[in-house]
Amino acid sequence: MQAVISARIQGGTGLKPEAEQVIWDRSRDRETQVALALELEVMRAAEALGFPLPSGAGRPVGRCPP
Repeated sequence: MQAVISARIQGGTGLKPEAEQVIWDRSRDRETQVALALELEVMRAAEALGFPLPSGAGRPVGRCPP
């Protein structure tokens, strides 16, 4: 019991590592979707204002086109 209390005091959550990983992955995926949606919104707003991006400017660096 002393070890459990000590672990919690030092920042432990009391969850199994597998559960923490699932929570982390879900949160990361959600943030990725939000970031991609915001990026698309910025690109559309720029084009609406007459600032089209050159072809390929929106592609991630280091990836080959499909």
